[in-house]
Amino acid sequence: MPKISLEIFREMIATLPAEKLAAIPPEKLPEDIPMSLVNEAPLYVRPIVETLLLERNSLALRTRQMIKDNLGEPGLEALDTAQQTEDKATLRIFATKLLELKQLRQRCVRMEPLEGDKLLTRFLQNIDKLLPDVLSEQLQIHKGMEALKETGRLPKDLLRLVDRARKRLKEQRDMISKFLGDYYSEKITISHQVMQHRIHAIEEHETEQRHQAEEIENLRSELVTLQKKLRLPFGKRKHIEDSDALRLQITQLSTQMKVSEIPVDETELTLWLDALVETSLNPAALERAKMATHMAKHNLLFLLQRYCEQQEASARHVARNPFVQVDPRKVIKYTMQSEQFILNYFQQKRIEATNQLSLAAEMKTDEIDKIEKELLQELKQSSFLTR
Repeated sequence: MPKISLEIFREMIATLPAEKLAAIPPEKLPEDIPMSLVNEAPLYVRPIVETLLLERNSLALRTRQMIKDNLGEPGLEALDTAQQTEDKATLRIFATKLLELKQLRQRCVRMEPLEGDKLLTRFLQNIDKLLPDVLSEQLQIHKGMEALKETGRLPKDLLRLVDRARKRLKEQRDMISKFLGDYYSEKITISHQVMQHRIHAIEEHETEQRHQAEEIENLRSELVTLQKKLRLPFGKRKHIEDSDALRLQITQLSTQMKVSEIPVDETELTLWLDALVETSLNPAALERAKMATHMAKHNLLFLLQRYCEQQEASARHVARNPFVQVDPRKVIKYTMQSEQFILNYFQQKRIEATNQLSLAAEMKTDEIDKIEKELLQELKQSSFLTR
């Protein structure tokens, strides 16, 4: 039996004679009737509206008990989930942020690349904070759909109620899937773009550093020559002053090379790895951003290798230049830890996937294992993990 909408029920209260209003079957009344409706009703029908609400509530309680008796507590929770409107705050905020992200990406096209990349990265990190709540909604809907699968023993009137609930859950599931697919495809596209810009900046910086390295080598050669002159009986004071000046130049240039380095840090690597894994696990996002995902994978490998190189370079920098005072044990320890980055990341991802048991965790962990294997294989081929 189709239900009366809340808007139509308001009109009926305001326009129908009392006897016709009282004749409305409680099963036809809207599901969520606010008590304020009683106060809004004309005085002569208020008792009737109160009676209708009591009958509707009594019917709802009997229906809930029948659902619980037939489908258990999970079935009852599934119906409650289906009752919730799709205009939930979590999803509304996520949809708004997704639209703002797309608009920001368009604006960043007109900015200096690295400046735009910072804005986009910060925005992605903010949206990622909303993901746990969205995924929790998705998990709750999935559980609800599972709970409403077996309905063969239900009475016909309850079966219609469950069918409507299943339809609502499917609509909510599809809406969340669309939001996530849109976000993941945007995220991997932006991540690819940010990584591409970073690689370009690193390559330009390396060209400049080669020139600085040559200058440092020339200064070291001069320093060696001056140190030999210190053995001579004349001009010793002048040679000492010149040696000190050269050491200062070497230290300043070495520090400048270190400070001006284009960094790659763990936070960024984690964000980019997240983008790659999330897109790979989402068929809609992967189909939409297949090329960006492929290119992002290669960019990520390059930057991950560069991350390890930077840690090793810190150790080599200390060993080669005794004038820069940094604790080499700390740097070398950090270098060793960086080689575990991918292994640690994917171990955590497997834990997260296993915790979402109702969302095909076995399939997800298989996919995660596959992505990890591919990345490690390519890294090993580059010798960064086999030295």
